[in-house]
Amino acid sequence: MTDLLSLRNSCYVGNEAAWSRFISAWKQHVPSEHKEYSIVNSIDLCFSESIGDLICMQEKKLGIAFPQSLKDFLGIGKFRNLEIEGEGFLNAAEVGWLKDIDRDYFDLLGDFSDDDVLAENYFKYGRSPLFTELLPGTEEHLLVIAKLSVSEYFLLNMQFKSMDGEYEVVYLTPSDRIRYPNFAEMMRQYSVVDCHFVNDIGPQSVKMLSEIEWIGNSLIFNPWWT
Repeated sequence: MTDLLSLRNSCYVGNEAAWSRFISAWKQHVPSEHKEYSIVNSIDLCFSESIGDLICMQEKKLGIAFPQSLKDFLGIGKFRNLEIEGEGFLNAAEVGWLKDIDRDYFDLLGDFSDDDVLAENYFKYGRSPLFTELLPGTEEHLLVIAKLSVSEYFLLNMQFKSMDGEYEVVYLTPSDRIRYPNFAEMMRQYSVVDCHFVNDIGPQSVKMLSEIEWIGNSLIFNPWWT
């Protein structure tokens, strides 16, 4: 399949300061009854001077390069240790392949793939995606960046990336496989779910996100998806 994402810019315009503002606003808008369970509850905001070295070490270990959006995000705080805490965003040293972190789930994913799809349908993101499965073999390229619960993950799909190096992201649940053009857009989309602004896991339209100031004016500029 032709990687049409590689012909597009990610529209990512964030940096560490923008991520810090975004996560701070997110934390403030999580309903009080949900704060204990919010994914951003696992983030303690504080800039780390050593994060660059840790990221370089993990990139070398995995043989890949993290997208700039993830590097900026990892630079804004302390993240829980997955082995100890069980859930949350992974710290830089823990980011790893799904097949190494959850082998049972990895083995099951092949049953949910579909190769009968046109590139122009696969790479359509936004409110009304035309394709909602994974391609055969995708499980080999999935990099875990967060664990939300048992068998519920945020993953980078290292198969496909934009011309500026931002990888496709998959929100994987036992019943859904939602794809986003990049990490920053996935975080904007999930923030409205976590803050209970919507009743479904989406994705939502760009128009809807733009109507929420702290989301619409954050991280992404002039997106080409709808």
